[in-house]
Amino acid sequence: MKKGRRSYFGYKLHVKADLEYALIRAFRATTTSVHDSQVDLPGEVVYRDRGHPGVPANGYDATMQRGTRAGPISLFERLRNARMSRKRAPIERVFAVLKRVFRGRSCYGHDLT
Repeated sequence: MKKGRRSYFGYKLHVKADLEYALIRAFRATTTSVHDSQVDLPGEVVYRDRGHPGVPANGYDATMQRGTRAGPISLFERLRNARMSRKRAPIERVFAVLKRVFRGRSCYGHDLT
């Protein structure tokens, strides 16, 4: 996997979480060569961060928007990102605990699928 100009070798953790209780209901570990869109299930809401622009989701696409060279995102898109951030925040805490408790060096590539 490449993040910026650096290459990383390892695994990605894809998580299906309960948004009401912030519990992991299912997870899948893949190599970094597997793209996140390949583990999406049809018909489910897919909350993704800004690192996945232009990649279609198999389910309902709730990918956060980001600005480009063409210009910043609109007010509507900023409000949409804020709504999605409130849903993603409790699940992001799970990754912080995994990183801290299990001394993981990085949590790159995690997604709510």
